Amino acid sequence: MEVIATDDINTAVTGTSLPVAFSPAAASKIVWTSSAQTLTAGAASGAYTVEVRDQYDNKRSSDAIVLDLASDSATGKFDTAAGGAFNGTLTSITTSGGIGTFYYKDTVAGSPVITVSKTGLTSATQAQTVNFGTVSPTLTPASYQAGALANNTIAWTSSALPQNGKIELDFPVGYDLSGTLGVVSGNTDATVLASGNTLIITLGTAIAANSPVSLEVSGIKNPLLLGSTGTYALRAKDSAGALIDQGTANANTIIAPTLTLLTPSDSGISLAGGQSYDLTWSYSGEISNGLKLSYSTDGTTYPNTIASGESNDGIYTWTVPFYPGVDTKVKIEDTFYQKLLETTDTQFWSGTRLNTQTSRTGDASFIRLGFNLAKGSPIAGGGNHSIALLFDGTVKAWGRNTIGQLGDGTTTNRTTPVSVSGISTAVAIAGGEAHSIALLSDGTVKAWGNNGYCQLGDGTTTDRTTPVSVSGISTAVA
Repeated sequence: MEVIATDDINTAVTGTSLPVAFSPAAASKIVWTSSAQTLTAGAASGAYTVEVRDQYDNKRSSDAIVLDLASDSATGKFDTAAGGAFNGTLTSITTSGGIGTFYYKDTVAGSPVITVSKTGLTSATQAQTVNFGTVSPTLTPASYQAGALANNTIAWTSSALPQNGKIELDFPVGYDLSGTLGVVSGNTDATVLASGNTLIITLGTAIAANSPVSLEVSGIKNPLLLGSTGTYALRAKDSAGALIDQGTANANTIIAPTLTLLTPSDSGISLAGGQSYDLTWSYSGEISNGLKLSYSTDGTTYPNTIASGESNDGIYTWTVPFYPGVDTKVKIEDTFYQKLLETTDTQFWSGTRLNTQTSRTGDASFIRLGFNLAKGSPIAGGGNHSIALLFDGTVKAWGRNTIGQLGDGTTTNRTTPVSVSGISTAVAIAGGEAHSIALLSDGTVKAWGNNGYCQLGDGTTTDRTTPVSVSGISTAVA
């Protein structure tokens, strides 16, 4: 008779009857010996193992058997090492000691089923879980200024992306992507286009898994509305458009453009009434309605328009008016932001005449040119209040004052500017949601207003209606 052995033995048993020959049982099935895994799209799995066994569930350890590998996901790939290429060329493995080992990677989220098979054997199947990767992109414009064109740097770390993979970034409302866009740097031969408020970048070269990526895109215009932009959403896709990673980026803050008066200079000049003089300026914004030039004879309102619709970087030849004995202020502003861009008010002190002057005949009025506000960034806006740095180093504030953010020693809201107490040597200012800060010429810093989160830096959480010194700062610069 023949006895089926449970191992690879072949021996003879001698007795009173004929010898009995033992031979191993035939391989009959493939069995998973590793558990199902939860993977991240684009990342390699841990090791998967299977065994070839006979009908008695004993491992067939002596045979080198070729097993076929398959996934019901078109994007699933196999390799013999976690750091392998996963390029789709590996479709089978050979067992060693009855055990087969392999790794799996899929770039698309889902529940792919892996099958290990061989003709004549019962196959082994197992469902895996593949989740989307999560990215935390950051978007850093070269300029946050409202309305300005900027090179936006988009940075993130994601799963591997192939050549011709796509990055889609949804910009918040307010950004203008309708101009000429281009990838400045970050990925060779990458291309970029826009669809509404979505920027679509097609990669020119593949990106390795977990590699920091930084792409700089030109031609994007910042929103006109000041304050928070809202969040961005980024999606990383393979070349077929299947989603691999997704995530959101923090909101950015849009600030007002800067407006600088180039001439006249700080030193001031003297002009005769009725004389022509060139006002020149530089403006960083891109507001379509241009700049407005106007002047005031009472120092507070500007009903007299000199010109409007002027270019951002321009010159205007102005004939100085005759206003004997009256302070005449000139303002260059963007009307869209006029409350925050009255930064280049110029003061004209008119000379006096003994007789009423109605024309350019006779002795001309004498006009001296000076400044009422400091150059640079002399206007700052808070949540509901504004502050202005004057040329003499003092500071004015107006608006909401519920927590002392105007610094005048009260909590009374102000519809017109009031002086901030005790500051006469300021060189720079800034406004927070409900607090204000001033840098003094000696390098120290003063702060006032809301202090609920220690934003005044004086070692307390006490709100202040007048400026207090920020502790430990003596060499600050603007």
